[in-house]
Amino acid sequence: MDNTITTGGTFRMQDTEQTIEIFTIQIGMISRSYLVRQQGVILVDTGVPGSLETILSNMKPAGVSPSHFRLILLTHGHADHAGSARALRDLTGAPVAVHRDDAYMGPYRKTRPPRPCRKAGTALMGRRYPATHG
Repeated sequence: MDNTITTGGTFRMQDTEQTIEIFTIQIGMISRSYLVRQQGVILVDTGVPGSLETILSNMKPAGVSPSHFRLILLTHGHADHAGSARALRDLTGAPVAVHRDDAYMGPYRKTRPPRPCRKAGTALMGRRYPATHG
């Protein structure tokens, strides 16, 4: 297995069957998003409200377009992590996943409370992240 960290915040892990790439997107002074690409793309965190253009412009060098998104995963519901989730969900059509304890914060929601989707998340840091729709 070859694990490579390149300049520009890209991590590549490759074994004989598949490659996983992680691209870091710096959003302002304190926020980051991560594009995880394997078969499709998962966006981890969306930065503060208004970060849509920053994320889109940083996706281009990685060869990622909004149609590649399969999931938007929020580590938690604070605005510096979830603030642009609604705009990205509306643009990409990808479901948003967040832990149920943070779902009430909902900057990505429209009007109704989120509902869990079936088998949408995996355990990260001891928490299960069901996808939510707003």
